[in-house]
This record gives sequence, structure tokens and C-alpha cells, in this order.
Amino acid sequence: MQIFSQNERQQAERFLSTDLGRAAAHFARAVVTSKNPREILDHIYFSQSQEFCIKVMDLLPIIEKIRVKSTNHLNPTTEKRNGERLNNQ
Repeated sequence: MQIFSQNERQQAERFLSTDLGRAAAHFARAVVTSKNPREILDHIYFSQSQEFCIKVMDLLPIIEKIRVKSTNHLNPTTEKRNGERLNNQ
């Protein structure tokens, strides 16, 4: 995941001068998948505009939901527990 985070951050840096929406999405993915999200967030806060920071922060919960949904199959015990809960309710 750390390599993915680094790649996303590099993509974000490339898009900063051309497409801020796309750069914000890449930064959000980098934050969500990073072992040290605070370092990336601090970099964004100190080097970008307030509007750009707000874009990134707005995207974080959306990206996190997508990440959880896409990695849910990697933990089959969680799915089983969720299924058992649904059946027991």
C-alpha cells in the first residue's frame, strides 16, 4: 500500500499545474493509503491554497469508503461475521 500511496502523491504533484480536481483526488488516495497520512496532509496545508485543502478533505471520506469496499474481500472473516449478523437480526 505504501508504494501505491507514493505513486498517488507523484501523480497529484504532476496534476497540480493542470487539473486541480484530479490532483485533489490523487492526494486523497495518497492520504487514505499512507502509513503516515499526517505528513501528506501537512504538505498539502502548507503548500496549497485553502480551497484546494478543502477539496482534498471533502474527498477523504468518499475515497475511504471506496477503499474499504474494494479491500473487503481481502478479509473473509469480516464478511462472514457481517453475514452472520444479518442472518441473526
